[in-house]
Amino acid sequence: MIMSAPNLSKHLDRKEGWCYLGVVLSAGILTAISERLDPSLMQMYFGQVPTYLLWVVLAMLGGLLLGYLKQYQLSLVSRHYKGLVVAVALAGLFGLIIVGVEHLAPLSRNINVPFPHSLAFYPAITFYVEIIFHIIPLALLLFLARKLLDQPKLTDKIWIVLFIVALLEPLFQTIVSDNSEYSTALTAYIALHIFLINLTQLFLFRKYDFLSMILFRLVYYLIWHVLWGHLRLEILF
Repeated sequence: MIMSAPNLSKHLDRKEGWCYLGVVLSAGILTAISERLDPSLMQMYFGQVPTYLLWVVLAMLGGLLLGYLKQYQLSLVSRHYKGLVVAVALAGLFGLIIVGVEHLAPLSRNINVPFPHSLAFYPAITFYVEIIFHIIPLALLLFLARKLLDQPKLTDKIWIVLFIVALLEPLFQTIVSDNSEYSTALTAYIALHIFLINLTQLFLFRKYDFLSMILFRLVYYLIWHVLWGHLRLEILF
C-alpha cells in the first residue's frame, strides 16, 4: 500500500507536506514530554490555554499560512540544503556572542528553564514562537499590504514588512520582562540582540526556506538556553 503525502494545505506540495508534518509531530512529542516533566513551564507562556489545543490550532494555521506565503517566494523547504548550513553557522555565532556578553554582564540566575527539563521545553517552544511571532504576523501584514499595493510594488517592499515583523518579539520581550535589575545599556542590548536574531531568521526565510529559519532558532536555543543555560550556573554563580 502506497501512502500519499498529507494534504495539509492545497498550496503545499508533497515534499513540503511531509516536512511540515515532521516539524509539527516533533513539536507535539516534545510538548508532551515537557508537559509530563513540568506542566507549569508551558503555563508561564500560555497561561491556562490547553497546550495540546494550542498545538493543534497553530499546526493547522501554520500549514495554511505557509501555503499562502509561497506566492511571495517564501517557501517551506527549498530544493537544496545550503540554508540549513548557513542557519547553523549563524545561530552558533549569535550563541557565542550572547555567551560572551554574559561573561561581561551576567543576566539573572533564573532566566532559563533548568536542565534536563530544558532539553524538551526549548525545542518544543521553538515551533510555537515561529508560528506566533513570524508566520501569523507575516501572512497578515503581507495580506494587508497586497490590498494596498500592486504586486510589483509589494515585491520591492517586502523587506519593510520583514523588518516590522522582526520588531515584534523584542518589543514583546521588553514589555513582559522584568529588566529592573539590568542597566539601561544591557536592556537595550538584549532588545537589539533579539531583534537581530529575528531579522536574521526572516532573512533565512526569504533567501532559503522555513526549515532554515526554524533550525536557526532551534540551534540558538540549544546553545544559549540548554547548553550554556546549564553551564552558566556553575561558571557565573
